[in-house]
Amino acid sequence: MRYATVLLRWDDVELLPLNSAIAAEPDLRVEAVHYINPVRGGRYAELSRFRGDLARARELFDESPQVNQFDVPEDTDGIVYLEYDSAPVLDELMGLFADHAVVLSWPIRFTEDGYGVEITLLGTESVLGDVFGAFPDAIELTLRRTGDYSEGVSDPVASLTQRQREVLSVAVRNGYYETPRKSTHRELAEKLDITPGTVSQHLQRIEVRLIDYLMDF
Repeated sequence: MRYATVLLRWDDVELLPLNSAIAAEPDLRVEAVHYINPVRGGRYAELSRFRGDLARARELFDESPQVNQFDVPEDTDGIVYLEYDSAPVLDELMGLFADHAVVLSWPIRFTEDGYGVEITLLGTESVLGDVFGAFPDAIELTLRRTGDYSEGVSDPVASLTQRQREVLSVAVRNGYYETPRKSTHRELAEKLDITPGTVSQHLQRIEVRLIDYLMDF
């Protein structure tokens, strides 16, 4: 089985409802789409992770005639449920994946400006070649990486060791990466039962791995 990670960009179309509106918000962005499920009647249900002003996100969803239902819980780290009317380009894209029997690896990650996503597609060499040749003209496709598939190839966190994932999880939960920081190496060390120096080493290795991935993106 082969994989291909591609960057999809669009400038003059709306891939998803509120795409342009969210991209224009200085304090709100879609970080990743964890799943999109087609719903009968030309609609989609989506689970996404948002970062920033979630109160503003609720306002945008509530005001949009395209959004039929939504749920923005307070305590799920930005995970949002949306159910919305279909959009022509999204219909064409999802139909393309179904027609060519390609498997989409979730989540898909948005670019910083909100007008692009990096996705990983799985299938045979011929399936991937066919789907690349049939992409909608409104979407610009750039191949980033390709090769034989292995678990975690599209998820940089999956490539971390179990201990590194544990350290990263504790750091994120305790606000280490917030501005200003809400915890120190010493405080994280107490929660992990290791020394502050070991925390520092773990975080440095984690950050190098993730930054390498983002720089490639």
